[in-house]
Amino acid sequence: MAPNSAIPSTTPGNGPYPMDLLPHVLLSEIFALGTLDTYVTYFPFLVATICHRWHSLSINDASLWTSLTFTPMVEVPPLSSNGPSDPHTIFPRVSLILERSKDRDIDLADSFTDVHFAVLSSLLAEHAHRIRSFDAEAHNWPELTCLCKDLAFVEMPRLEKWIVVSNVNLVYEDEYDEGYTVDDISVLTYAFDSESEPVPTHELKRSSTRLYPALTEVTISGVPVAWSHFSASNLGKLVLKEYPLDYRMTMQTLNGILSNGKDTLESLTLKWAVASEVDIGYMHPQDACQVLQTFAFPALHKLKLRGLVEETDSSMIFIDMMKYLQLEQLEKLDVLKIGFPLGDFPDRDLVKNGRIAEESLPLLLKFIRRLLRVHDLGISSGSDALLKYMNY
Repeated sequence: MAPNSAIPSTTPGNGPYPMDLLPHVLLSEIFALGTLDTYVTYFPFLVATICHRWHSLSINDASLWTSLTFTPMVEVPPLSSNGPSDPHTIFPRVSLILERSKDRDIDLADSFTDVHFAVLSSLLAEHAHRIRSFDAEAHNWPELTCLCKDLAFVEMPRLEKWIVVSNVNLVYEDEYDEGYTVDDISVLTYAFDSESEPVPTHELKRSSTRLYPALTEVTISGVPVAWSHFSASNLGKLVLKEYPLDYRMTMQTLNGILSNGKDTLESLTLKWAVASEVDIGYMHPQDACQVLQTFAFPALHKLKLRGLVEETDSSMIFIDMMKYLQLEQLEKLDVLKIGFPLGDFPDRDLVKNGRIAEESLPLLLKFIRRLLRVHDLGISSGSDALLKYMNY
């Protein structure tokens, strides 16, 4: 079919065209496939010249205009030197997509790294109440700070997923001139006036419930955050990565963050950047034990424990895991750089026949026997002893 051809729905003597018999729902599915570009993102403008009927249908089908992806290939005009720039002029195509999506939820994926982030921020703020997922990756964290500026303290009732990743993270902040100010991203932080520092845990949860009631997944990597005001609560997945010593949270603040997700959290990843000659992260067994003793994590299915150096005696970690966690529901377990507590290997037949009391079994064997649902196990040391115990 030639582009821009106008084909009537019927022609005298010929009856309806086959395309005219297709329901709009099926045509929309065809559009969804036709709008995929080489980066596997939806781009409805690719079907704008197929024919008049399809063009009209695609424009009026809001579901086709709900996925926005910004890439470095996007060409935008220079910013105005006479004052603030109009975001609808700088990003006309983005504005059109937002307009055609009507009141539908919208998903944003962003890898655009130009100085126009401030203008784009004001445009997105107009539609913040419709954003369902926000996925932004930039070369450096100041760009993300600029992109999120106008989204701070804005109600986002449909937001389910929030991902912001800086490729050049805060570990390298010493590359900047002395006295360089690091501005925190205020999205997902406490939205009310507060004189207390840090803000009480229940107040943080109240703020998050009001602004982001549907939020379940958060990933923040290498981006400055005011951790004492971090309010994201009731999460199913939380990933916090790449923070050097000066920007990581205190253990008290971490306890507060985890407390606000203790009944819902299914996946937790904490990875602190290791800078040269600086001991970073909560890598001592006592730190791991403090987290395990504080929260029950009833929804936990995936657990990763990573030590900075292999401990010769890590019995306390395994004791606390058995005491405070529901090991029977774990599906994925990674124990990295943490030594396994060894013990004597009892007679295998006596164990199988139940002639040795459970409390008399070696600690590691008791631990293994409670891993009823684990289908993915990762270990980095002590594999020989572990495999031998698993034969029991």
